Amino acid sequence: MTTDERFTAAFATLAPTPPQRRRMDATVASRLEAHDTSIVAEWLELLRLSPAAGFGLGAVSAASLAISPPFVWLARALV
Repeated sequence: MTTDERFTAAFATLAPTPPQRRRMDATVASRLEAHDTSIVAEWLELLRLSPAAGFGLGAVSAASLAISPPFVWLARALV
């Protein structure tokens, strides 16, 4: 995983000029924004591609939400 320290070290090593840095920042920002979608859009895309997998993941998600409070309570009691 890339951290801020790694980015800082890469910039220090490469020593980009201000225009190069702006271009790199713009490229990274545009790629990040291109992949930002809502969770609803993600689920609708999953249901469109594979309805069975979408419903299965939905059922597993609902089940995990239903059983997680007892586990959270148990974890808090043990800590």
